Amino acid sequence: RAKVFDPFFTTKPVGKGTGIGLSVVDTFVREAGGAIQLESEPGRGTTFRLLFPTSSLEATPAPSELCRPEQGPSITVLVVDDEPLLGQAVRRILEAQAFRKLGASTPAEALELSQRHSGPVDLLLTDVSMPGMSGPTLAGLLREVHPGMKTLFMSGHTEDPVARLAREKGGNFISKPFEPEELLRMVSVLVGGDSKR
Repeated sequence: RAKVFDPFFTTKPVGKGTGIGLSVVDTFVREAGGAIQLESEPGRGTTFRLLFPTSSLEATPAPSELCRPEQGPSITVLVVDDEPLLGQAVRRILEAQAFRKLGASTPAEALELSQRHSGPVDLLLTDVSMPGMSGPTLAGLLREVHPGMKTLFMSGHTEDPVARLAREKGGNFISKPFEPEELLRMVSVLVGGDSKR
């Protein structure tokens, strides 16, 4: 219980999880001014309650089109993240804006998926550090199959050596956690405003 929100703490076997999921949730909740209550009892399970402050402001409806590229051929984005919940959330954000998305939870799965995919992969959106292969290494291998592919790296650990290297080499980079609008803006800049893609 004392370590459950620590980044990279996990009770799963090696290669089965990075221990970052609850850390990311904790960051999101705290940034919103909230708190998390944890109840856990052997044999009975665990319950997390997310508590958020009330607001007197009226909710504004989300725009139906956020940074969507101009009409044209469908844009395919390959999302690779070894945290399934994060990868799923990112794919939903893209799907809501009519991007064609492909999802993989490991670099090996991404390579296999890209070979099975019949069309181009316009953008690789990948975590920087994953078990077995880094995001930059994966991007290099995928560019051999999809030479016009753009890349956007993401990481929750900006001081990670691989993340630092990706930024220093001029790689496109977004820090986790990020807002959907921020992600869509970056994706649009990379694949929406460039006719050559």
